[in-house]
Amino acid sequence: MSNIFSSIVKKVQTTVESKQEQIRIADEAKKVGKIYDSSEKAWVFYFLDAEFDTLQDEWNKKQKNNGSSVTSSDEKQVKDREYYDLLDVSTNADEVTIRKAYFKTARKCHPDKNPDDPEAHAKFQALGEAYQVLSNPQLRAAYDRDGKSTETSTAAENMPNPQDFFNVMFGSTLVEPYIGELWIASMTSDAMMNPDAGIDFEELEKNADLTEEEKEEIMRQKAKELRENNELQQKLRQVKCAQALRQRISSFDAKADWRIFADEARKEAQNIAQGAYGSMYLITIGFAWQIAAEEFLGQYDKNAWFSGQVASARKNFSGIGSNFQLIGAGLKAATAGSKALHQAEQIQKGQEDDANAQLMMAETIDGSLPAFLNFAWVINKRDIKSTIAKSCYKLFNDAGVPLESRIERAKAVRILGREFQAVGRKHQKTEQHSSDDIKARVAVATMTTMAKAQGQEVTEEDQLNMMKQAKEELSSMHGSSAHGSETSAAVDGDSSAPLNTDETGKL
Repeated sequence: MSNIFSSIVKKVQTTVESKQEQIRIADEAKKVGKIYDSSEKAWVFYFLDAEFDTLQDEWNKKQKNNGSSVTSSDEKQVKDREYYDLLDVSTNADEVTIRKAYFKTARKCHPDKNPDDPEAHAKFQALGEAYQVLSNPQLRAAYDRDGKSTETSTAAENMPNPQDFFNVMFGSTLVEPYIGELWIASMTSDAMMNPDAGIDFEELEKNADLTEEEKEEIMRQKAKELRENNELQQKLRQVKCAQALRQRISSFDAKADWRIFADEARKEAQNIAQGAYGSMYLITIGFAWQIAAEEFLGQYDKNAWFSGQVASARKNFSGIGSNFQLIGAGLKAATAGSKALHQAEQIQKGQEDDANAQLMMAETIDGSLPAFLNFAWVINKRDIKSTIAKSCYKLFNDAGVPLESRIERAKAVRILGREFQAVGRKHQKTEQHSSDDIKARVAVATMTTMAKAQGQEVTEEDQLNMMKQAKEELSSMHGSSAHGSETSAAVDGDSSAPLNTDETGKL
């Protein structure tokens, strides 16, 4: 009996000693700025730029592998190869491959992505011209036979870039360096580029040589590839945001007057506040920055330990609140959509008076817009907070600089966060979004997207003028903005609305 008891005591003692040793190793690793790599199961030094190089190489390889699967020996003879070379595809490339190649290249050479390249517009137009021809069976056949047509070149139309639409709709251009491409925009672009996930379902179904299990395995593998691509894309986004934030705070000097840096941050925030949903971006980004900075400082500065614990609690509380907001906004959007769908069905069945049917339908859709916008913003908000948290983690744990420099980075980001939040709260009460505002912004976003697809330059001033004109036209259609006082409450007056969350727990 005593032997059993001794054995139990020994096992407990061994377990305690093992845990103590793990804690000691972790404390020593943190002191020198190491992080725990779960994949390696070891404490390692993390290097921001090294990860960027690794991810970028991996991304380039995947993009190359996703190109044409036809080998050069399978190339068919054509009169002119210029359009195929522009898209970097085989002359035997199918419609899906051509569409994927166009979107992949268009996103890289878009004029907005290359402001310092004077030839960007011409390159983008040439790319659109190539896609217009090769994506049309009749035009492609004529091109393969006769070569480039002058008429086709003049009439070329380019495919729209979803990012342009969301930049105008949600005003994300000014904050894009800090948050990257919004998840909604990225998913929309991928869906347009690859709507069938690279699977020819009709061909797959007709293939009698494959069993049902083999077909399902093919689909599972494609789903896995998509998931891995999305994860890689998000990691690249986080690293790029960390690098952009590093560049932004490079002027911070801990030994100088911090108020100079704060003044610069305040001016930048005031500029962002003038854009669409500016206060919402400022509050969300500022909160995420401040929390990440205070958590990191709490690990290495004894004086900041308590604020670090508070920051962790605030982050957890905000996460719980975000989950409830997402559920609530989703239910409201679903209810609004269900109501509109039910009314449409009643009209089709002839159960509604034809004289009032269109008016009632328009009013239902108008009333649904704030709910849909709310839902979209809650999704954006969660996406932004997650991206910033991970990008700050990378920035603060970058072993490319001494620990003292990383602490300075966190202090600079904390100042940025405070100023962004302060300016955002100041402008929050003046930011209202009626149904007319939303409809006008959708119209302007659509026009801007199509104009940029043609290689035309659309400035912020152009967008403001179009917004003003669109609102005037909507106002003249029904005499006054009757919906404004009703729907703005969903954004600014209703203290429970997700769009009003100030990230401190006050809703």
